[in-house]
Amino acid sequence: MRRRRIGLRFLIVFLAAATLQAAAPDNRAAFEAARRRALEVRGALLPKAAPSARAKIAGSAQASRAYLAGCRQSCDLYGFLSMDLRARFTRLSEKELDLLVVLVFAETVDAGSEVRRELSIAYDRSQKFIGTLSNIMAKIQTTDDSIVQNMR
Repeated sequence: MRRRRIGLRFLIVFLAAATLQAAAPDNRAAFEAARRRALEVRGALLPKAAPSARAKIAGSAQASRAYLAGCRQSCDLYGFLSMDLRARFTRLSEKELDLLVVLVFAETVDAGSEVRRELSIAYDRSQKFIGTLSNIMAKIQTTDDSIVQNMR
């Protein structure tokens, strides 16, 4: 039990550090490892949570995304999540708080990957549209050139 708690604390500290350092290219691997581990924990625990707890976790994840969007360089995500979760859940032990922080972190980064995927799809669509538009303009230019050539 103690070893599991130490492992959970290490994961929390690692997640917080990886989140703060995620912008640096050399720390992307550490962030990805933390993200994968948090998603594993979320996959194991979130389906067992009560619907009201899931709603609170989703609300906290939404608040953390807004917090991360608003803060510039010095973001204390762990501090923010601790404060937010204590406000949403009235009685929490330290272990429960740590688990909730991991779950909310996983929800936050999972939603970020969803947004990234949607942006990628929108970018691909815009590239296809630009390609089609370019082809149409090339055909118009070819037609104009042939008309001018026939007039001579």
